Amino acid sequence: MKQSIIFTLSLLLLTSLSIGQNIIDQKFSNLKRQENVTSVHVAAKTFELAASLEFEDEELEDFRTFAESIQSFDLIAASELPNPKTEYRAALRKVAVTHDEWMSIQEESGTFTFLVDESNGIVRELVMVGTGDNELIIFSLMGNMELDQL
Repeated sequence: MKQSIIFTLSLLLLTSLSIGQNIIDQKFSNLKRQENVTSVHVAAKTFELAASLEFEDEELEDFRTFAESIQSFDLIAASELPNPKTEYRAALRKVAVTHDEWMSIQEESGTFTFLVDESNGIVRELVMVGTGDNELIIFSLMGNMELDQL
């Protein structure tokens, strides 16, 4: 009985820890430790600062409102990959398990796919997976963003 209680509590703790993680932390943390990888993290405090600014321009005021809804921005860019298109497809498969495709852009210089974790018009995470010039780029924008704000 004691073992099942400990197991249940451990499972709940692990579940709660993964809920707050973005897709980069969940699926691509191994890339952060590799050579030729740039990693960027912008914490909530930065967006709080942007949200505290006052604007007279309505479009900038919309940006302020949007900034209030953002919790974090993370980006990883892996360069000098031997086969970036293969890496792109593998990354896209990992993200597509939990996120829905929102938009895809294909051009000569690269391919970019945007995916969202959305429910009832509220986007919890916007993810972009892209490739071009022997690079794989993944970013995650987390928050409680309204779909029409994107």
